[in-house]
Amino acid sequence: KMMRCWFMILCVGISLSTACSCTSDEIDDGQKAALQLVLEALNTNIEDHCSFLVCSGTDVVEWSYFMNGLEGTLATQIGLLTELTKINVVSNGIRGTIPAELGQLESLAYLSLSLSAMTGPIPTEVGKLTSLTRVSLELGSINGTIPTEIGQLTSLQMLHIYAPTISGIIPTEVGQLTKLTFLNLQMESIAGTIPTQLGLMTSLANVCVTRT
Repeated sequence: KMMRCWFMILCVGISLSTACSCTSDEIDDGQKAALQLVLEALNTNIEDHCSFLVCSGTDVVEWSYFMNGLEGTLATQIGLLTELTKINVVSNGIRGTIPAELGQLESLAYLSLSLSAMTGPIPTEVGKLTSLTRVSLELGSINGTIPTEIGQLTSLQMLHIYAPTISGIIPTEVGQLTKLTFLNLQMESIAGTIPTQLGLMTSLANVCVTRT
């Protein structure tokens, strides 16, 4: 029931349109240069990828991709696309680590990454994304622990982490997420106990914490 509910939430953001909202001529020069480097690292370009982007004026504000056609790494220049409000990327061909520069996207409200080939830890810089309201991370090869900095995401309403190779404790800082209504954590090994702070979160309506 919990997983079915989350799947419905994610599907709300999916657009089936193939029309180009962004063209290279419309995008701000600085963002265009950064975007081109990001897409080149994934073996594509703005023209071929434009139907997966949404622009507002000269700014790239959304990136949504739901196929397995991308191959490569997520370049650090992603942090220069500072007007992004939504990233929703599903692709098994993206490898490497999550760049710390992701923490520069201060306008980001929606972050969903399903990238089974990515490795390394969840960067602590994620705590800088204080505009986030929804986070879904499905990272099959990621390691380390859930960073305590996640407690800085005080606007967060939904948090879903599926990471079968992550272990450690559930940070007590999760209790600082006073607007959280949905919490789903699936980890390889959970040490310690579920923080008592979760019991004090009056807005929390759905909780699922499991070992994979």
